[in-house]
Amino acid sequence: MIAPKFTLAATGETLCTKRCSCYNEDRFLSLVKILRDADVAYTNLETKIHSFKGYPMPVETMGPTQ
Repeated sequence: MIAPKFTLAATGETLCTKRCSCYNEDRFLSLVKILRDADVAYTNLETKIHSFKGYPMPVETMGPTQ
């Protein structure tokens, strides 16, 4: 059985200081659409997303350490 696919939308630092419903700019609304259309949406994702290629992590997976 093949596992069903799903979409994940993740954003980084999010500082919401007022209601977002007052915004009607096209760029903002296109971002809202991406988040709403995803099966899973998460904001304020404070982690690195990588492929877990083993230990120790290769530089191309996690980026340089300096």
